[in-house]
Amino acid sequence: KMEARHHFVAETNTKYDYILHNEKKPRDTIPRLRKPGSEPPQYATSTNEMVEIATKHHEDLQGEYVHEPGSAAAETAKRRALNSLKPRLGARERTRLGRRIRGKDVERAVNDIANGKASGLDGIPIEVWKMLAKEYKTETSKSDEGKPFKSTANIIAIITTVLNDVVRHGVATDTDFAEGW
Repeated sequence: KMEARHHFVAETNTKYDYILHNEKKPRDTIPRLRKPGSEPPQYATSTNEMVEIATKHHEDLQGEYVHEPGSAAAETAKRRALNSLKPRLGARERTRLGRRIRGKDVERAVNDIANGKASGLDGIPIEVWKMLAKEYKTETSKSDEGKPFKSTANIIAIITTVLNDVVRHGVATDTDFAEGW
């Protein structure tokens, strides 16, 4: 099966072809680590031993500093940082933020996402959403011209409705709607 795919897709200027011919740069390797507290210096060369040394080193670094997010010093630093920001929205931006999400905004957002990117938590690639939006437009134009057409879902309207519902009512507490955000 792989040979057939390679024969069919290789040398066709596709993502597969690009990955196939992209130069694989070697990763930086660490051949050895000095064992802490050893005199004269001794070195670990096995991966497992080096992982243990690195893990202990990073854990020691984390314990070296006291982190108290709720302390008065942390609150003062946070307040100082936030007060230094001067966020200002103009009247136009305030008006736009107060509006409902429009279908053309959703359509533009869907079309602006590059193909070939990682799927979201739902596992559906962006190409599927783009194909559904395009198919609806194509079939709607056929219907308008009196030609035979397939009945398809308006995915842009569906997404727009869901987003406006979330804006209006918030995310239901028992869902994982915004889990990845």
